[in-house]
Amino acid sequence: MTTVAIDFGTTNTVVSFLEPDTQTPKTIRFSALSRLLKGADGEVPVIPTLVFVNDAGQLILGEQVRSQRLGVSQPDRLFKSFKRDLAADFQPPDRHIDGQRYPIAWISEQFLQAIWQQLQQQQIEPSQAVFTVPVGAFERYLGWFREVASRLGAADVRLVDESTAAALGYAVHHPRIVLVVDFGGGTLDLSLVQTTEASKSDVRRAEVLAKADAYIGGEDVDRWIVEDYLHRIGSCRDAIGAIGWQSLAEIAERLKVRLSTTEAVKESWLDEETFMA
Repeated sequence: MTTVAIDFGTTNTVVSFLEPDTQTPKTIRFSALSRLLKGADGEVPVIPTLVFVNDAGQLILGEQVRSQRLGVSQPDRLFKSFKRDLAADFQPPDRHIDGQRYPIAWISEQFLQAIWQQLQQQQIEPSQAVFTVPVGAFERYLGWFREVASRLGAADVRLVDESTAAALGYAVHHPRIVLVVDFGGGTLDLSLVQTTEASKSDVRRAEVLAKADAYIGGEDVDRWIVEDYLHRIGSCRDAIGAIGWQSLAEIAERLKVRLSTTEAVKESWLDEETFMA
């Protein structure tokens, strides 16, 4: 049995599987979709959760969209944060591009379909699929994921709260109660998790004692940074247009990431010179 885990994220998606011989997890890199991000343990392959519809109606996904900056030049053809839209209480209206209708659920499924095809091209035939989902959207995702998984051909599908997966993934070896704060691209999830000793089969278990969520994430922080900058220079979103907004949002994300690697940030980090550099 081959188990594949897919952390379908608002900003990035990560795919791992258990090595059949050693039963150790391995994060998979897809040449056509992935990029490498620096992590605490080295570089980690991730798939930017992006879909772009080109003039021929073909879908371009992942790193190809980001590296070619397709969303900056033609933002009206870009789908981003669609996982967050999928989990929302109220679904956004379908997008229309070149006379064709593109529902968020369909875009999301095509993204996962592309990942599944890449797995098969690497001679990985999953018999079990594990998907991580936000705390607050678990029930809404349940039916959708099962329907998509059945079309993918996965015989066994399991869902786990993202924060519970984080508690287990960080290898909490001794029984304890852990508060997990998962601030992602689209949601903020908090879970109080009770972990247990590993069993004889070396399986750790976790019980969620309490959980809460907020519909807020890194995408909102990017937006706030841009809005603050525009306010400072006396402009607004309508004045700069869709292309200008997308360009500034991209810069804002880079500035936000810099906070993770810079010990001290000057008060003027959001001045006009920083944005125009």
